[in-house]
Amino acid sequence: MSRTPGKRFTSVALATALALMGLALPPNARAEVVLNVKVPFAIFVAIPCSGDTVLLTGDLHVLSTLETDNNGGTHFKNHFQSQGISGIGVPSGAKYRATGVSQSQTNTHSSLASEFTFIDTFSIIGQGKGNNLLFHQTIHVTVNANGDVTATVANISVDCK
Repeated sequence: MSRTPGKRFTSVALATALALMGLALPPNARAEVVLNVKVPFAIFVAIPCSGDTVLLTGDLHVLSTLETDNNGGTHFKNHFQSQGISGIGVPSGAKYRATGVSQSQTNTHSSLASEFTFIDTFSIIGQGKGNNLLFHQTIHVTVNANGDVTATVANISVDCK
């Protein structure tokens, strides 16, 4: 398999960042990779900016880690990154490319209090001006030890550029 210098740099940078994250943790609190795979991805998307519908296909890199800290808490992280996702718009025939990263983190403390955060940024870039669909969402929920939701955030934006 041939890799471009950019892909090699990205791979080395990701591996280095994960290693440094592990070194910064106390000895008994190392993050463990539980999933690191590339999976086929396909989705139909309506592009309101252009009136097209696009079948986007490509790969999705999925990385999940689990950490147990010295205080009995657990920390589960997911990272999803699009790779080579593209499609052709109908009816225009325009080419579209999709880029994006989604990340989530769930922290559960020994008291059973927890936080969940999900951040998703996904862009579908079309040919020409005005047909790029930009999607971003941030969701956060905090639950106290009694099981009561004490904070929620839901910010979602969809823009055509």
